[in-house]
Amino acid sequence: MRRSLAVLGAAALLALLLHAPAAQAQSARGATATRAVSQYTDLEERVASLLAQAQRARLQALLAEEFTYRAPDLGDPLDAAEWLAPMHRSPPVRVYGLQVQELGELDLVSCLLRSTRRGRAVQTYYVVDAWRRSDQRLLSRYSARVTHVPPPRSRPDGRN
Repeated sequence: MRRSLAVLGAAALLALLLHAPAAQAQSARGATATRAVSQYTDLEERVASLLAQAQRARLQALLAEEFTYRAPDLGDPLDAAEWLAPMHRSPPVRVYGLQVQELGELDLVSCLLRSTRRGRAVQTYYVVDAWRRSDQRLLSRYSARVTHVPPPRSRPDGRN
């Protein structure tokens, strides 16, 4: 009887130990995702603002040495110097629908960037940015113009 109780207790403890890390990882991932969304919303807004203001040097500081930019209308990817070369002032951009996928040392951030002029939408782009987590440097940007998107939510809910 005592041995059966010990085996049952050990099995229950083992089940608890096996389940606990999954539950902790799940709750930690939820908390991290919210923090990551906030963190990368700030970074993406900073990049958008620096692009709109044509602040080449300050934007360069956010880019990794091996940065590349890809878009459907480009044959080959651009490096940082090529991407920044045609920089000129542009309308303000609003970041919305941001999602973060944390993959080890790499964070993939996807969002919509909508430029506006006098309160009216001018262009919308779907962007996927790969950020290196350790130094918060942008490794690569993939961008495509979107022809039809739903209107942005009036208030962010933290989910997208």
